[in-house]
Amino acid sequence: MATSPASAAAAGGSVTTTATATMAGSHVLMIVDSYSKLKEVLRNGDGIKSDTFRAGGHSWFIEFHPSSDNIDTITELNASRLLGDSFQIRCVLSVVDEVTAVAPPHIHRHLGGLLVSQQLGGDVTFQVGGELFAAHKYILATRSPVFMAEILGPPGKENAAHVRIDGIEPRVFRALLHFVYTDTLPDQAVNEGDDGDKVAMAQGLLVAADRYDMERLKLICGNVLCNHIDARTAMPLLQLADSHGCWRLKEACIRAIKDLLAKVAAP
Repeated sequence: MATSPASAAAAGGSVTTTATATMAGSHVLMIVDSYSKLKEVLRNGDGIKSDTFRAGGHSWFIEFHPSSDNIDTITELNASRLLGDSFQIRCVLSVVDEVTAVAPPHIHRHLGGLLVSQQLGGDVTFQVGGELFAAHKYILATRSPVFMAEILGPPGKENAAHVRIDGIEPRVFRALLHFVYTDTLPDQAVNEGDDGDKVAMAQGLLVAADRYDMERLKLICGNVLCNHIDARTAMPLLQLADSHGCWRLKEACIRAIKDLLAKVAAP
């Protein structure tokens, strides 16, 4: 857009087409036989602008200041870029569009809903204490080799449709199933009740995790119990850790017991 002799010279030699696709574009500002004149006319940092061009959904322009204080740039231009008092500036843009964040996966919520419904394809029932729990054989089998052997058995053997489980409290088994389906612990297992309830639940789940060879759950329960080691719980938790191969919990208990003994022995 010509508004002065200087800008007219720029516009007169400008290639104003925008090349290419949505996310890229280019533009050429061409100064034709007028560089010396522009240096005289434009002082004190004044400059000229090219026509506006579009790239990546935005408007752009090239701004040229012939009287720049940057001596290196002017020297380079004079020495190697000027041809008959003319030169051109080519600007190539690649615009990165705003990246849309991908929503986190919801499969754990979907599988959790499948467990809660208990009516959608449930094909095995567990009797734990006085309660019954409906579940899905192949989900359990993919999560635990012990469940796989217990409910599917060897090839050719009829799959179990009803399984009685002893030695686990119903509330602990419910939390275990929740973890099987969602890979998380239910809120009531970690956030509700007093410290005694949380410790009891974590202990029960650790034993169940070891029984069903669910190493990640065992590690999670061990980490929970590490935060509840004190003079009252240190020895019972040490015995639990030793019995079920929770080495991190065992080491934490040993350190806590040593600290307690050191305090008792201190004058």
